[in-house]
Amino acid sequence: MNDNLQDLLKKLQNGTISKEERSILDAWYLKEAASKSSIDVPSALIEEDLKRLAHFNPKRMRKSSASNRYIYWAAAAILLVTLCAGLYYWPGSGTIADNQIAIGGNKATLVLSNGEIVDLEEVDNNERLEKNGVLIQKSDNGTITYTLTGRTSRAEGVDQITTPKGGEFKVVLVDGTKVWLNANSSLKFFTTLGDYERKVSLTGEAYFEVSHDKSRPFIVHALQQDIRVLGTKFNVRALGHESQTTLVEGKVALRQGQVVLRPGQQLTTRDGVDLPVKQVEVESFLAWKDGYFLFNNEPLVEVMEKIAAWYDVEVEYKDNIKEELIWATVSKYRDIKEVLHMIELTGAARFAIEGRRVVVSR
Repeated sequence: MNDNLQDLLKKLQNGTISKEERSILDAWYLKEAASKSSIDVPSALIEEDLKRLAHFNPKRMRKSSASNRYIYWAAAAILLVTLCAGLYYWPGSGTIADNQIAIGGNKATLVLSNGEIVDLEEVDNNERLEKNGVLIQKSDNGTITYTLTGRTSRAEGVDQITTPKGGEFKVVLVDGTKVWLNANSSLKFFTTLGDYERKVSLTGEAYFEVSHDKSRPFIVHALQQDIRVLGTKFNVRALGHESQTTLVEGKVALRQGQVVLRPGQQLTTRDGVDLPVKQVEVESFLAWKDGYFLFNNEPLVEVMEKIAAWYDVEVEYKDNIKEELIWATVSKYRDIKEVLHMIELTGAARFAIEGRRVVVSR
């Protein structure tokens, strides 16, 4: 990189870059990505990087107390170009064919209320199933949609959709509510509409866009939290000893109305105890739904938990570095070696791939 481009990167990092200079930097990134990538990074993914770059605001970055350095989203995106050329021969790892570590995708199992099990990977796109007066249709973008046909039984129906490690899926419920299910997650949901509440149960992680219905409040049971809404957008993580609700839009109530969240607020319940409600940057908690890993000053152990769930791998730590804080963002539809190398560029850790195990060291 010549001195002029280095100057532009410095201006980007301190927030003084002009629109004209930003255009020069974007053009350079596109050119470098096209010429240096030996693994044929799709142009659509490059465009995604640039979109993230376009919204980069260095003044919102915080210093990492663990590593005493700044890690910038934009710098990470640009550095991705330089790692592409030698990625297949990255020391400590093999080729994609050697390791057989696949990128996650649209995979889920549906268990109907009558006990029938449906592997959604085996269902053809636009195929229609009708069960108990409910029409279920799979579209070609990893979505199943439930529609009432008018011939529904009065008996309450409950179906369950489960994603494995390395899987994700979207379901549109009979009331029009949209739910994005992250990897290694499960959702039990209603298939009929009664006169009162709409109830679902979640383990794992999901993003909800709840259809407004004042007469039928929407209730999410998420291990240690019960979330009551009328119509709103929010993300929920319910894993083991911790449940976390992050509100994007609208209003939700927890603890029988004792806790009310406003947009941008988050409540975490750990081992049955509510932590103080805090204001957060919601983008960090929605990145998975939008196709990105976005690690916003997160401990390395939490970063690796997300990576392990998406790529279906095991993680082994050689050194005591689980609490090292990470700043980085990258498309989750890239090969695992690219994602791990992005984290290596922060200087927080080193990685080696051994079969389906990722070894983490200092």
